Amino acid sequence: MPDRRGGSHLLTPPLASLRDHTAERAGTASASRPQGIWWRRPRRSGEQLAREARDPRRPSRQGRGLMPGRASVSAVIVSYNTRERTLQCLARLTEQSVAAPFEVVVVDNASSDGSADAIEQAFPGVRVLRLLENVGFGRAVNRAAATISSDFLMLLNPDAETVGPVVDNFVDVATRQPGHGLYVGRSLRSDGSDDGYSIRGLPSLWSLFTAATGIRSLAPSARWANPESLPHLDRSQPHEVPAVSGCILLIDRELFARIDGFDPRYFMYCEDIDLSVRARVAGARPLLVPTVKVLHDVGGSSSSVRQKVMVMRGKTTFLRHHWPRSAMALGLALMRVEVLTRAVAGGVGLGSADWISVWRSRTTWLGGWPPVDEQRVLSAMQ
Repeated sequence: MPDRRGGSHLLTPPLASLRDHTAERAGTASASRPQGIWWRRPRRSGEQLAREARDPRRPSRQGRGLMPGRASVSAVIVSYNTRERTLQCLARLTEQSVAAPFEVVVVDNASSDGSADAIEQAFPGVRVLRLLENVGFGRAVNRAAATISSDFLMLLNPDAETVGPVVDNFVDVATRQPGHGLYVGRSLRSDGSDDGYSIRGLPSLWSLFTAATGIRSLAPSARWANPESLPHLDRSQPHEVPAVSGCILLIDRELFARIDGFDPRYFMYCEDIDLSVRARVAGARPLLVPTVKVLHDVGGSSSSVRQKVMVMRGKTTFLRHHWPRSAMALGLALMRVEVLTRAVAGGVGLGSADWISVWRSRTTWLGGWPPVDEQRVLSAMQ
């Protein structure tokens, strides 16, 4: 669930200010096949995938992406009650022919739908970390990261399906342009168009104002009206970007350890924006890699109201943690206005009625995510 241009940079806390806050906190083609890359084969159920994996005539997945020995890339997928989606994600990922050795790690957040058993049965080469409780996205990634020794950490959502040689395309750019440190792919709709979620602009008072007043909704494709979505950027070309999404990203393992991974206080949403800010403070220059693509089923793990509340809670946490107090107070007021306006519109049938429930939950999301009593586990990566 982000450098301001077009006027909004005047209302964004400067990076130097964010650096001070962060440093203080951190301690320093066949004819029958439709043409183009958007064709995808019919979905197979988890049971079908498991039967195929047990078929003795089936070629081993070892050597087809899952390479033994030390991995130069560790792909981490965090799963929570997304059994079928995760199996489809793994099927696409492990079918790649990958030049760079890599491993796949699935962190199961105490799913109740049999995800972990199904994954181990269908993909014996995939390492599954079973957690006893749902700790959210960032903490799950941190726990996986503490167990790896690869050069790069790749994050992939369970509701995303890779298109083409994602791993090799990431590694090719990262090894040729190591100075960026943090790399992000494109997240696409089923028709091949960008869904706009993989790269983000940082929240600013201007972006919150356009959301609260409805300006953003009236002109979503205008750079000045919708600065957080970066509508002016051509996603088919490489760009340095303010922030990246955890849906499909690659980060240098040393950089991930140096910034101490994800902030554990974020349960979900905005933890990737927080990570991007701290990575930039540490010298990274997040880069969009247009040759890396995934088809993304947005919100595969979250219901609508719950997802909206978590998004607002994540953004509130970001403002409280990174913005000066006066800017934070004004930003939170603008967020209240936005949600109230959406709730009123939903009540008269001019928008989603979900926002009524989100407004009623304002005490929860305005407080942000609470502190988490969990030590960072990334010292094991050093």
